[in-house]
Amino acid sequence: MGEQERRTRLREFPAIAALLILAFGGYIKGSKYLAWMPIDMTLLAGAIVAVLLVHSWMYRSLEFRRAMLLALWGVSLTFGIFATGSAGNTYVSTKLQEVFLFVPLCVLGGIYLLRTADARRLWVMLIAGYGLLVLAVAWLDPSSLTENRLSLAGGNTIGAGRAAGASLIVFFLAALTERRFRMLWLALAAVSGYAGLEAASRGPLVAAAGAIVIAAVISRYRGQGKRAAVAVAAVTVATWWVLTSGDFNARLDTVDDTSASMRKVLWAQTWTIITHNPFGIGWGHLYGHFGFALLNSGYVQYPHNLVLEVFSEGGWIAGFLTIAILVVALIDQGVLAATNSTEMTMLALFVFALINAMVSGDVGANRGVWVSLGAALIPLIAGKIPSHSTLAGPERKAPLPAAKATATSG
Repeated sequence: MGEQERRTRLREFPAIAALLILAFGGYIKGSKYLAWMPIDMTLLAGAIVAVLLVHSWMYRSLEFRRAMLLALWGVSLTFGIFATGSAGNTYVSTKLQEVFLFVPLCVLGGIYLLRTADARRLWVMLIAGYGLLVLAVAWLDPSSLTENRLSLAGGNTIGAGRAAGASLIVFFLAALTERRFRMLWLALAAVSGYAGLEAASRGPLVAAAGAIVIAAVISRYRGQGKRAAVAVAAVTVATWWVLTSGDFNARLDTVDDTSASMRKVLWAQTWTIITHNPFGIGWGHLYGHFGFALLNSGYVQYPHNLVLEVFSEGGWIAGFLTIAILVVALIDQGVLAATNSTEMTMLALFVFALINAMVSGDVGANRGVWVSLGAALIPLIAGKIPSHSTLAGPERKAPLPAAKATATSG
């Protein structure tokens, strides 16, 4: 790493760290090790990101067509404010804060704070490091082991599983693409994978496996065939071992337990609500339409599926526009994944977050999706990939020719 790159990363570190905490700080903020903090770390990170975004807007503008797509999507989400036929509850205010404060901050943070190659490399590095930190907190806290599963005090097994899955992705793909420190990356990937198995949360494990294979297959720069073969083989062997060894939590061998069955009920009930409410039922109002709590969480009821959640609470227009913008972002990141190893990892993290969002959490619990969405739209929103700390060589229009983009690959 050159002196200029070190200085650039040092300068960008506070912004990227704030965005990281905004997106994933909820994993550990309930830990006793952070009880000394006088202010909610998510709100603090959100305030920092907001200030940085105001500064960025003074110097950069959005390409008109993509700005319009984002604006239409944002407007469509407001339909869920007015479309309500049930009494309010305490979850409504929390949901509105998530949809209209934290989601926009995450999307715009991805657009403006992850515009450069240096920032994106730093983002990937910090996600891996933060994942290890979360796992360390879970292992060190004696009260974090719940039902023989790795969990976080003040958090849950899903948070630990997602942290493990994200760091597994970064370290395994680094081992595939970087000869330097390869054995270290493999060792850290093994630690992350073991932690994921200890958490025994199926969604993050399946998401990590799928994201690694998809990213390795789609990336088209030097060594793509070998990477894809190794990724498929590694995932296949690991899956076979987990399912046949009997060394891990029994819930990893089945999809017929209470958790999976309840999700099926939630999805069926939510689908019925969608078919009868084209304008949505309002953000946070699922409890009122169920008439009872399907989840053991009072008013906090959501379908554990991001698309079903938006369709049911925000309405059909918001649902279709959400699908559209996610598809566009995935295609854009897929194009970028052809250029270098950092962009391949960014694609894997996007796929990982999206698969998780289809089986777990609500809009606010899946902030990683929104950061990845904004980061993926950079080339088309900005009209061009910016130079200093450019994504792949001199400033040029996206997409980039894969043959000229390998200079930045590992």
